[in-house]
Amino acid sequence: MQEFGDKNWFLLGAASSGMFLSSLDFSVNVGLPDIANDLDVSLQSIYWIITVYIGATASLQLVVGRVADLYGLRRVYLVGLVAYGIAVSMIAFSPALESVLAFRWVQAIGNAIFLATSPALITAVFPARVRGTALGMMTAIGMGGMIVGSLGAGLVIDMLGWRWIFLGRVPLTLLALLLAVRTLPILTPEHRGTLDWSSTTLLVTGFPVLLSVFYFARTLGWLSPATIAVSVLGLAMCYRLVWRQLRAEQPLLDVAILRRTQVALGLISNFFLYLSIFVCWFILPFFTSEVVGASATVIGLLLALPALCLLVSSPLGGLLADKTNPALISTFGIMLVFGGLVSFLFFDQQTGVFEIAIRMAILGVGMGVFQSSNLSLVMGGVNTSELGMGGALAGLSRNLGAMTSVAVLGSLFATLQGGSPDGVAGIGGSEVPPEAYIYAFRISYGVAAGLALVGTAVAALSWITGTRQAQSGSE
Repeated sequence: MQEFGDKNWFLLGAASSGMFLSSLDFSVNVGLPDIANDLDVSLQSIYWIITVYIGATASLQLVVGRVADLYGLRRVYLVGLVAYGIAVSMIAFSPALESVLAFRWVQAIGNAIFLATSPALITAVFPARVRGTALGMMTAIGMGGMIVGSLGAGLVIDMLGWRWIFLGRVPLTLLALLLAVRTLPILTPEHRGTLDWSSTTLLVTGFPVLLSVFYFARTLGWLSPATIAVSVLGLAMCYRLVWRQLRAEQPLLDVAILRRTQVALGLISNFFLYLSIFVCWFILPFFTSEVVGASATVIGLLLALPALCLLVSSPLGGLLADKTNPALISTFGIMLVFGGLVSFLFFDQQTGVFEIAIRMAILGVGMGVFQSSNLSLVMGGVNTSELGMGGALAGLSRNLGAMTSVAVLGSLFATLQGGSPDGVAGIGGSEVPPEAYIYAFRISYGVAAGLALVGTAVAALSWITGTRQAQSGSE
């Protein structure tokens, strides 16, 4: 492992710029109505802009992680910047939804590369004694992109139109590319292998099949022939993929990585964190709008508040992880998230914006402390030749948690408040009394808190197990 100066901020900025660009995509959520109107498509169709991007990113992460380990982190990272820059520029000039979706898939290639290689690059070039701090700074820079995207998108769209939320990223991507070329070191892979094309094909095609299960379930029902058929196909492809990893000479994912306790438990707790906390980004806006009566601007500020708190708490969590056991710090972080989610259960019709803001701030602090320390734990558990795959697994656990949260808790909330289980997006058009919103809100957040408690238990198990292993090793 190559070690560079602890304060090489240009290198840190270059490796983190991809995370900043990735988080800027929150601006697309703000622009969906304008995109739908300009391209003359329905709101149901326009949601594919989000679905295609998330699904493609998730299906590609393990692939690009493996490619980065085979051909070099720096080289693959630069390819990601180029792909991302080309994609956002072409989306800005796309005349129809079909071309937007095609280039969103290309953009997802860059996004998947960022999520896999940014933490891998930082782990590779910063010594272990400051790894947590560096990863915490990377997370904070990424959240900076989320803040800029969330708060600045409305202004850009109102003044220049939706195409500029994509076109405006082109100069930022060029700047990131220039910085990366000049500062990132060439990291030669320790050993060369080959890419398992059979596994790659199964993963890239199988993940969209699994995503389509939720689509058919929402539109046709879980027991419809189409839903059952797609579910069987998806499960068969998953079985074949797992079978391939266990028997291939050079598998896409070396399952030995998942047999390492700190890596496996770190990924599981990361999954449960996002499974629980993501409820705030698609259920809380409805409660805040329908029950509290807050404006869209206020809702946007509330949703950006956790990211603002994370700017401080993430580097702090990384610093504490460097000074002590990362599993201990991540346990403390997810405990804060659990406590914050429990506090939402006391909401009623008298709840005000200030009460919501306090709780969102608590979630942001806990999320920041957890993210940096958990990432340090996971990346510290993989070998130098596996850093790309380690970053990919960390990103995949986040995406799977968020997507599962939307699919499961979103349907639960819609069903409980009296709407159809078609998802939260369909709730706004129905007349639902505040009492129904509050009831559905409390149950949904209660389930989310329970999931966070499971994640806390997993993180604590990682801490206890690691402590025992350290004690037995010193004897």
